[in-house]
Amino acid sequence: MNKYNLINLLSDVIEISEGETIKKVKLDGIKIPIIQRDYAQGRKNENIIRNRFLEALFDALENNKELELDFVYGSIIMNNNDENVFLPLDGQQRLTTLYLLYWFVGNKELKDQELTNLRKKLLGFTYATRTTATAFCEKLAEISFNEDPSKEIKKSYWFHKRFEKDPTVIAMLNMLDAIKIKYKEINKPLFNNLNKLCFYILPLDGFELTDELYIKMNARGKQLTDFENLKADLNNWMISDSNKMKENFQKEITYNNLSIPYYLVLLSKIDNTWTNMFWNQLLKVKETIKEKENRNKLKMVIDPFFMNFISRYIINTHILGSTKTNLEIELSITFRFFYNEAGNPKYNSFELYEEVFKQDKVIENLEKTLDTLAQNYEEIAEIIKPIWNKGPNWSITDERINQQQRILFCGICLYLEKNTFEPTYFANWIRVVWNLAIDPDIRSISPMINTMKLIKELSIGSENIYAYFATQEFQDIINNRKDFFKTQLEEEKIKASLIINPNWEEYILKGESHPLFLGNIGFLINDNPDIDLFKKRIENAFLLFDYSGSNKSFSKQHDLFRYLISKFSTWNQIENFIYSDSENNWRLILRRDTDYKNKHYIKEICSFKSIDKIKEHITAALLIESSATGWNANSLFKVRKAHTNLYFYADFCSWMQKTGANKIKWLQEHIYIVRPGAWYDKVMIDCSRNELITLALVEFKLNSEGKQCGNSMFFKEENIKFTKHIGERLFVIIFGATGYFTIKEKIEEVWTEIISEDYTQINTIDELRIFMNNYKSKLETNVDKELLRLFE
Repeated sequence: MNKYNLINLLSDVIEISEGETIKKVKLDGIKIPIIQRDYAQGRKNENIIRNRFLEALFDALENNKELELDFVYGSIIMNNNDENVFLPLDGQQRLTTLYLLYWFVGNKELKDQELTNLRKKLLGFTYATRTTATAFCEKLAEISFNEDPSKEIKKSYWFHKRFEKDPTVIAMLNMLDAIKIKYKEINKPLFNNLNKLCFYILPLDGFELTDELYIKMNARGKQLTDFENLKADLNNWMISDSNKMKENFQKEITYNNLSIPYYLVLLSKIDNTWTNMFWNQLLKVKETIKEKENRNKLKMVIDPFFMNFISRYIINTHILGSTKTNLEIELSITFRFFYNEAGNPKYNSFELYEEVFKQDKVIENLEKTLDTLAQNYEEIAEIIKPIWNKGPNWSITDERINQQQRILFCGICLYLEKNTFEPTYFANWIRVVWNLAIDPDIRSISPMINTMKLIKELSIGSENIYAYFATQEFQDIINNRKDFFKTQLEEEKIKASLIINPNWEEYILKGESHPLFLGNIGFLINDNPDIDLFKKRIENAFLLFDYSGSNKSFSKQHDLFRYLISKFSTWNQIENFIYSDSENNWRLILRRDTDYKNKHYIKEICSFKSIDKIKEHITAALLIESSATGWNANSLFKVRKAHTNLYFYADFCSWMQKTGANKIKWLQEHIYIVRPGAWYDKVMIDCSRNELITLALVEFKLNSEGKQCGNSMFFKEENIKFTKHIGERLFVIIFGATGYFTIKEKIEEVWTEIISEDYTQINTIDELRIFMNNYKSKLETNVDKELLRLFE
């Protein structure tokens, strides 16, 4: 494939391919079409990119070496003078900078007829974006300068104020200033080397040059975007002498019936196949916006899609290729730069990209991934939806991404890198990836990293993951796991052995689709039931659970949750449980539970023949008082009392769920249920204090004063106090945290104790009544008969 320089496009014959034939065309100029953006490389705010590009150009000129500047895409049309003019669809910025470079160096070094010939050729370069840009280019080709072209041009009689309002003209003047500086630094003739700044021409005569096509090829806004700058730096790196992989990128390969260097194939795919894929997704995003006003505000720019994809791919590569600890990975510069959940990072330098791209096979794997995506995007987009949510979902091009989606993205890329895309096998793989990624414990970076590394370990069998699960290699992976994934992997192995049977597949997928289970049904299948029993379990599980946890339409009194609590048998189980009848807690209960039998109890009732039988069983269990063991023989009463209180009373359980009181805490020798972080939502549950307070409210005619836990007969706070007036006397009735029922009177601003009795030895209702009667008697005989009015 031939290379061309700027002069070739302005006045020479070039060869273009049309299918398998080669056609020669005489060109007479370049015209930047009206639909194109303004010239951007010369803008003041693009100084970093401008200097980087000029350094590459002048380095090649100074050392008299060839510099390939990628493809220039466009079409050839005939103008009104029957001349063939090249209309660049992509390459405008490079061509304009080359035009200014030729003009500057030519005016510095050429004289007489040589300069006249150059000016004649440069007249063929025109801008149609604005009339001022057109006029400026025409005038520029006619004039020369002495030392400072931009200052001299601005002082010229023909330079009107309207030129100062044209961003293309101002950018050209800025570029001339930058070229002047670089030229002075080298201080030697360069014009004869300009022809070594070359590019490839890729004609698009087969396309209709509609406005949409221009917008699509230039869907990068008016500014030079981060991705354009990244692409330019990638190009320079691939052909740089300092790149040890240069030979690999320079090798000729056949692409679209043309023999061209590999690096140009990559750049061509960026500009064509991959751009087309992202453009189609951008159009779909626009279609989803219902309000016309908001739809019109959408920026038709695809560069964020490219940048997001590459950033996420680099994160994958960085994590999976690292031997460092998770914390070291998280603190690394590469991770912190590219890990951005709200969007792609700002591009400032190629340095961090190069660190990843120079690793073995990274570019080739990225190419294969994008190629397969471009060929199969719609099918892949549908397959990657989780079985529990087939509606509108996260897509590969979404701006935001969470940790589960990063794991999914990692799984997608690993499959596409390693395998030829086959929809059925890909779907099987993605199903397993989702079942691992959705685990409720993946809520921070370290578990995400662990999961991605596990996905990589499994990807060796991603071509046919079900067959791989039957191998000893996979069993070794399970045996070596010591984390929460061990149980899930064992479940996946069981399911893989059954799912090849269509009857099993239907019900396995149905179970995994439940919005609470999210792919985890080990508690229903881990004992290898027959198909009929498994079907019954799935049926009952759908009745017992909904997306939020236990099914409230089945029971509004948290019966299933209380039933599970009633099955606890040890103090350790009671103490360490989270008493939350919530979506996330149920997921943990059904996925974890390696030490207790929680999953077993749920599987047990799911095996019942009817929902009525389940209800009968639950109702009976909730009426049985605790027989749990304590931490020693002396703790039995406390533990069993606390345990029974946690499940026996529906109203109290409802209060716990409403307030978030879900943790057991040991305070002043007593067991409490508390809301973490709160100082007042604490309820003593290991003795008869709540029953005593309930009786005292009646006997003493007290107001609960906000101490009551909802509609239950339980009361919150460590020290619970009630006040009562008798005439002008003020009393406080205290149910203390240390176990004493105390009455005090305020006498001369000092609280004086009247009576105090230990209530912790009350074990039964009869003992409670005896205690209260004795208490009243002591008040009457030993203290003050007038205090009996406390009971009036």
